[in-house]
Amino acid sequence: MAKPLIIGATATTLAAGLGAYVWQQEHRAPLLEVYVIALKNGQATFIRTPDDTRILIDGGSNSEIIRHISTLLPFYSRRIDVIVATDTSVKGVSGLIDIIGRYTVERAYIQNVTSESAGLASSTDPVFKTFLETLKNKKISLTQVGEGDRLDMGKEVGGRALFPAAAELFAYSKASGPQMVVDMTYKDTSVLLLGDATKKIQKYIASENAKENPDAPLGDRANRRAMLLSGAAASADMSSELIDQYKPDIFVYSKKISYSPPKAPVVDKKVNKKSQADPLGSISQEQRYNVRETGVIKIVSDGISISVTSP
Repeated sequence: MAKPLIIGATATTLAAGLGAYVWQQEHRAPLLEVYVIALKNGQATFIRTPDDTRILIDGGSNSEIIRHISTLLPFYSRRIDVIVATDTSVKGVSGLIDIIGRYTVERAYIQNVTSESAGLASSTDPVFKTFLETLKNKKISLTQVGEGDRLDMGKEVGGRALFPAAAELFAYSKASGPQMVVDMTYKDTSVLLLGDATKKIQKYIASENAKENPDAPLGDRANRRAMLLSGAAASADMSSELIDQYKPDIFVYSKKISYSPPKAPVVDKKVNKKSQADPLGSISQEQRYNVRETGVIKIVSDGISISVTSP
């Protein structure tokens, strides 16, 4: 009789533990959670809003993203409400194809300007074409967005596309191709999702905002702000105009870790000191976070404050 009693007690304990786990997942605190994920090839951002709307922005070049998502969602859940492809490259959409095959997705957003429509490519990238076909086959609602358009991110979180601009308003090039930049707001906090936006694109965003809102800098309604950049945080990659307008409290970037001694900077004596100024100078080292150092960075907002915490 002892063995059946032990088995029964173990089963009861497991059931109680499972019940507590499910209750905890279904009654999570009403917070905005933003997970910045470094992938072997690319970067992804996974968001859970206070009402548990789940948003995945980009997915890397393979199924690696599934491993990360499975650790961030309850094991029994296969729901992702929104996916966003910020560009048409393999490192942005290939992993999203794998996500669509594993999770139930309600809607998707892509940019309304592509390399093809901007005259930079003669045909659609085969992987992006497969991505679009997969969305169609799965009957996932698809919306194309551009500068000024809104993204549905749940009840309390607002999303607005700051880019891409119409082709007649921005001189696209191979270096600065079409991609999506999104400003996400939750009450008095804001998260600017820059992706791989080049300095040229950043300057355009800052310039357009200055024209539309001369007395209201970008993110002015937010008391605390986070800026997410997929690329390295080198001075050459950043627009001082955008940094000055947005004034981020948290700056997340992605830079491969080098184990070799850093090279001494080369100073061109012909360049004046003003031109050498670091656009990131207003952001302290304590405010900068390299996602390549930890693999995942978690940003949490309660609508009033915003902070980086352990994943």
